[in-house]
Amino acid sequence: MDETESCKEDGASLAEPKLAVTNLRSSASSTIHARDVKTVEAYFPGNLHITNRSRTSISLNGKDRFSVLSIPSNDISEPTEQIHADAVPPLLVVFVCLIAAFLGFAVAGLHSMIKYVGCPLGINGCNSFYGEEFQRKGYIIPRALDGYVPEDLIYIVMAMVCSFVIGLIVDLVPENYGKQVLGGGTVQSLLAVAAGIPIPFRCAVLRVIITALYFLGGGTMGGDGPTIQVCTSLSCMIGWVCGIRAPRTQSLLASLGFCCGFASSFNAPLSGILFAMEELQHVSSRLTTRVLCIILIGSVVSTSVMRGFLGNKVLFEASHPHDLEVMVSGASWDRIYGQSMWMLVSIPIGFLSSFAGYCFSKAFHYIHRFISKVALKRAPKSIVFSIVGGLVACIGSAVFRMAGLRGVWGIGFRSLQEAFNEDFSANGGELLIFAFGKLAAFALSVSCRFPGDTLEPVLISGAFLGAAIGRMLPKEVVGDSDSACEIFGMVGLFASCFRFPLTPVVFAIELTGTKTYNLVLPAAVSCFTGLQLSNYLFKPILEQILHQDNIDLEAVAELAEMAEQEEMRRAEWGLDEVEEEDTPASGNDEPSSPRSLPSKQSKQSKHSKDAARKTTFQKMIGKLEESMLDISSPQRPHDLPHRADSNRSIGRARRNSQYSEWSQKSSERHHASGRRSSRRSRQSRSSNGTVGTMGTVPSNSSKEREESKERSIDQMDESIEGAFDGQTERI
Repeated sequence: MDETESCKEDGASLAEPKLAVTNLRSSASSTIHARDVKTVEAYFPGNLHITNRSRTSISLNGKDRFSVLSIPSNDISEPTEQIHADAVPPLLVVFVCLIAAFLGFAVAGLHSMIKYVGCPLGINGCNSFYGEEFQRKGYIIPRALDGYVPEDLIYIVMAMVCSFVIGLIVDLVPENYGKQVLGGGTVQSLLAVAAGIPIPFRCAVLRVIITALYFLGGGTMGGDGPTIQVCTSLSCMIGWVCGIRAPRTQSLLASLGFCCGFASSFNAPLSGILFAMEELQHVSSRLTTRVLCIILIGSVVSTSVMRGFLGNKVLFEASHPHDLEVMVSGASWDRIYGQSMWMLVSIPIGFLSSFAGYCFSKAFHYIHRFISKVALKRAPKSIVFSIVGGLVACIGSAVFRMAGLRGVWGIGFRSLQEAFNEDFSANGGELLIFAFGKLAAFALSVSCRFPGDTLEPVLISGAFLGAAIGRMLPKEVVGDSDSACEIFGMVGLFASCFRFPLTPVVFAIELTGTKTYNLVLPAAVSCFTGLQLSNYLFKPILEQILHQDNIDLEAVAELAEMAEQEEMRRAEWGLDEVEEEDTPASGNDEPSSPRSLPSKQSKQSKHSKDAARKTTFQKMIGKLEESMLDISSPQRPHDLPHRADSNRSIGRARRNSQYSEWSQKSSERHHASGRRSSRRSRQSRSSNGTVGTMGTVPSNSSKEREESKERSIDQMDESIEGAFDGQTERI
């Protein structure tokens, strides 16, 4: 089954949107990079439609259904007062809160799934990390085979078997499904935000199944990336079912699902909105201030619902020194960064984090090149995945024997919590062994695009790097616990690998508790040091993954915006109807036959019947569409008068100067010429003296007037199209 057939099967149960890209002129269309078009088509087959005929192929099911869902003209009354431009419509707030609540419920379910599939091996929190109850539930297989099979061998065999099954599934499903379910899920979610195309629901279900298999086998990566992708898919699908289908509105729903999944998955609502500000704004230009406000309330609601199911507790309990607040109370040089300014150890921890990130980057690059160019060309994915999964488990076995920590098997929550405890007795060497062993297993896994997240391994490895440095400091200075150094390492490696200046600091505070706020200054220093030095050494992890997968998110976003501008231009000036009249039904240049008239009339009557069947729910969805397009407009005017004869939203009614000029000239042209025919057909009829559409032969004076009018129209077309091309040549 090829990608097109699989897409058709998806459409049987739930239609998928199409992003149409038309060549406004041949020079403009040639500037679209073929690689970016193939990228969107590979992940969302059948959703990108490119034609050689300009303005003839934008699919109706890729638009918001304004003609059906918006309020009719006679229901719009003149406003009595001007609504404030920055106000978010209450109906949109309610709609977003409902979606966010559903996403919070989904996150709670996915986290419970990850926890329970770890019970056979006693990993991923199904151990003492979540209390004695899960300690009794965990380690099912090791307890059953205790005394018969070495514990290391159990983890290795489980990893190889589950990885083999994952590779087998990916080999059997369509290629686009494989692209959606492999990797952490963050890239697929960002691509959905950039393109404005929802992730198919079937891919989200398959992602849940493959993620469960991965963590059943003791995968070392995190589970929050798949959670984010599922939330992105659910958010877009809810909007799609309701009829909100335009690329811009789908992009906003994808951004909402992304940030709600991130915030509720880590129980960190502020980090969710900061992540949107630092990462998503580079992907989409639609994230205005009011959109960020919507994302903020969505993050709060989804996190609240998640807390209702899983409880409100920080992910890691950091045992800070009892006199930490005194150390940073100020009014003395020894009370800014601790006694003897010891907290400035965050600077060397930042340097160490950059070095560790550099080593990981190089290993990741060479391993992925070997797997993609050598291994996968000589063996199927199932065999390659099984071998790599076994190697990852072997690294976990070596780390367990040398450092006594199981954190390479599974996500590693329990090992990191042990490191935060005061009675943790491992020395600095053992901590470094675990940190670099975790990074090595992470490099193998992400190079093979195992279905796990990239953030948790970075956080855990960075914490152990910081703890190794903290063990070198005297206890008289640091205190009873080196949790401060662990937080510095966590923040430093996070900033080094992902290049976020603010999110790591806030994220660490939300993960470890409010008392960590006393460490905000040295943590920010570690963040800056790791980020600044890494800028000279290597590219961020996410950028490397995008480069290896031949994905340019900014170009994809430009592609979507170009299609959106073309679709807006069609909707504003009705060019679809004009060109349907101009385009002959057959290959010749004759006008349309009378047979085509009944079909057009039937379409018009169908639209009128649809408009007559409007319900209250459809009107409400129409208002939601208008609100979403409105708040995502970067340059929204503060005074847009409501017109009684307009059915379109405020966002679509916004025009820049080029569009206004186009509209004026286009209306003059169509009023003067009636309707356009192809120039070749008119010239042919004029030169040959053929009978016109009314059955009369035009006179010589009529021919002259027709030719003069034709020349003026052609000149006007060239000037208008030249002005519009200036908006798209930057692609």
